[in-house]
Amino acid sequence: MRRAALLVLVLTGAASAQEAAPPQPAAQPPKAPSGGAPSEDSPSAGAPPAQPPKKGFLGVGLQAKTLPGVEPPQACPAVTTVVPGSAAEQAGIVVGDELRALDGESLLAAPGQAVPNFVAKIKGRPAGTEVRVLIRRTQLSLRTTVDEQAQGPARDAVGPSAERELLPDLGRLLDEHPGRVVGVQARRYGREREVVVTLGARPGSDAPALPPNPSLRPGWARAPLAPGAALAERALTLEGVAALTSAQAAYRDLQQRLETDEQRDDPFRLPAVRYLHREPLRLEGATRWLGERLRQAGPLAALAPAEPVLALGRDLLEHPRAVAPITTLTAPAPGSSALEHLDYCGQVLDETERLVREAFAALSSEERDLLAQALPAVEAVFAEGKYLHTDEDLQRWERSRRAISLLPKVDRGRLLQGLALLARLSEASYLRQLEADLKLAERTKGNSPWGAPGVEPGGRNLALKGNMVVCGSGPNVYRDDYRVVIDLGGDDTYLMPAASARPDQPVALLIDLGGDDRYQSTVAYTQGSAFMGVALLVDLAGNDRYSAQGRFAQGSSFAGAALLVDGGGDDVYRAGTYAQGSALAQGLAGLIDLGGRDRYSAGVYAQGFAGPGSLGLLTDRGGDDEYEALGREPSGYGTPHAFRGMSQGASFGFRHVASGGIGVLYDQAGQDRYEAGNFSQGGGYYYAWGCLIDRGQGDDRYEGSRYAQGWAAHSALGSCWDEGGDDRYRAWVGAGTGAAWDLSATVFLEDGGDDDYEGSSGFTTGAAAHNSFSLFVDRAGRDRYARPPGLSGPNTYHGGSSLAVFVDAGGQEDAYPGGFANGSGRREGEVSLRLDLGDPLPADATELLERLLRQP
Repeated sequence: MRRAALLVLVLTGAASAQEAAPPQPAAQPPKAPSGGAPSEDSPSAGAPPAQPPKKGFLGVGLQAKTLPGVEPPQACPAVTTVVPGSAAEQAGIVVGDELRALDGESLLAAPGQAVPNFVAKIKGRPAGTEVRVLIRRTQLSLRTTVDEQAQGPARDAVGPSAERELLPDLGRLLDEHPGRVVGVQARRYGREREVVVTLGARPGSDAPALPPNPSLRPGWARAPLAPGAALAERALTLEGVAALTSAQAAYRDLQQRLETDEQRDDPFRLPAVRYLHREPLRLEGATRWLGERLRQAGPLAALAPAEPVLALGRDLLEHPRAVAPITTLTAPAPGSSALEHLDYCGQVLDETERLVREAFAALSSEERDLLAQALPAVEAVFAEGKYLHTDEDLQRWERSRRAISLLPKVDRGRLLQGLALLARLSEASYLRQLEADLKLAERTKGNSPWGAPGVEPGGRNLALKGNMVVCGSGPNVYRDDYRVVIDLGGDDTYLMPAASARPDQPVALLIDLGGDDRYQSTVAYTQGSAFMGVALLVDLAGNDRYSAQGRFAQGSSFAGAALLVDGGGDDVYRAGTYAQGSALAQGLAGLIDLGGRDRYSAGVYAQGFAGPGSLGLLTDRGGDDEYEALGREPSGYGTPHAFRGMSQGASFGFRHVASGGIGVLYDQAGQDRYEAGNFSQGGGYYYAWGCLIDRGQGDDRYEGSRYAQGWAAHSALGSCWDEGGDDRYRAWVGAGTGAAWDLSATVFLEDGGDDDYEGSSGFTTGAAAHNSFSLFVDRAGRDRYARPPGLSGPNTYHGGSSLAVFVDAGGQEDAYPGGFANGSGRREGEVSLRLDLGDPLPADATELLERLLRQP
């Protein structure tokens, strides 16, 4: 996300809500408290409980703007962002407005005091209070002339995009008026006016009471705590141990703050994310549950590779119903012709298309058209790393906001059912029969004419019907975009979208039964990807190469459901933005690779990425693999030579607009290498959950820049779990290896091996700040820590406490900078619990904790 000075004013002690950033040498601006339901006053006798007034909320981001030519320097607060639906937006305040006075009192001050002074003046005013704000708005007025004659009235615009909106294309004007003198007169000036703002309540403060947390995930709630969390839980409840007092107080405070933070709601919040956010000690168990679900799918993955992902999607997206059997669809009998198989696939696609229509049935035709037209702008702005609501093109933001508000009407359960139906064509039993029948057809067809448009034959055309084609085992080259492609084998080249679903083609299928194939495309929605539809690409075998330049590729979706299933071989995947198991909103997407030494290379929002209301998953079931997500843009923090990433088990919400989803990168085995830019390798941002899980015993290498390897920021969750091997972790800028920032929770799990944690000079190795919780558990091995682990704080955003819990078990000798001491303490605002057990994690932690920590 773009770094900006952002101050969301909760008018009771406000500060700045900026993009997640670990502590830096320069001071970070403060951030607003999360707000939420206030506590009740004690009721008087016989009277109903008195409800305190809700805290006022203006809803602007601010930074100081220094006035030119004034000595000594003076500044005023200037608006950098306006929260959607806030009191500021309703009063007509826009980005770029300068706040000059409040209720007649000047807001000019020294540059370092302008914003804090404004906060102090308005702090504590309840919702419903009217305030008078004098704003100064810079306006641009422009008039075009031809031979000094004005061409219509002057046009005016305000805001950061004024020049882009008004300044004409001079080349076009000269072409339109050949031989004449064309002129442009422009004037920029400031105009002051007073606006009356009625302070609103913080978004979400009127939300109904939260459901009991166990009701959101009963199975998780009933399960025993995972080993590291069980140890932490015992430490946080054990009585009579002075060394634990500060950690226990911090956790009680933190639990209440996370509960309050969940009062802020939107239609995209997933119950699983809400449950874990309110109960962070359950995050370890949920991470291990997720990894076990995917590991147990091993035999099933060979027979029905899509089903584990679909079952996980139904579970985590709260759509438990699988697709009902359709009795009218019966697979062709053994020995059927290519045309009979093509007809069968066409019938499956027709039924899938019916489910897609039902998924969008709650929207009017005008609303469906709006989604199709406006959602591309949403993904384009988000791809630039911008907060959507700070889009300088205000008209585009209005369309985007309207489209996002319509997305909850999309029935993602129907989309999942459609993909489950289509995925029957990827089951091993059907593919074996299909291959046998097509080989028989190829042997018996003879030298029939080719006759398939847009396909250069290396073998025979076995069947053609409308925009569906079946081709033989030669090295075919495909150039036309078919709804259905079935290829018997050979080293094929696909110079076309390849299983691309979108509004004009809601369902698409490609099955390639063998060969070293090349997939290459420059357009969006390609190689098993879907926009408002359902797509499936199955490549059964071979060393394949997938290359895509456009957005959404290689098992990705936007308001749709899509899968790419590769059956094996040493494959190469290259893509840019939204790729390799990326679901941007309201759907599911996955890339499933069943084996081989594979290489995944992408830009941003890739390799198991999910946006609002979505599950995005990349699962690789074996081989020594390489994952790279180094971005197409530099870091938004200004760090030299660092990239944006947002990949490798990452999930993001649209901040202030829509909660995120669940993104997972799962690798089953091998010696793997992970490299990514900012915000990658198991992390979530804004009510989202991101996971990176490596179940292999190989010596893995993890390298990220800022926010990597089990991180979370702004009310989110992050998980990173490596099961074995001598692994190396490096977050070379900071905020890595189990780092929770701003009302978030993380878990970092290392189950075995001699591991090396390089860390950085910043916020790293089991750290928590601004009302966050981190749990770091290394269960075995001789480990080396380059930085002191398990630090917490600061908490300047909201006050209160954070808690970092660090546990190293197993009994082997570990290396720490400056030594290590067991205990819990508060140092300069930091609250942490640090334990080097010298033993494996115990079944009952009471005796161990008392032995380590009880004072004589």
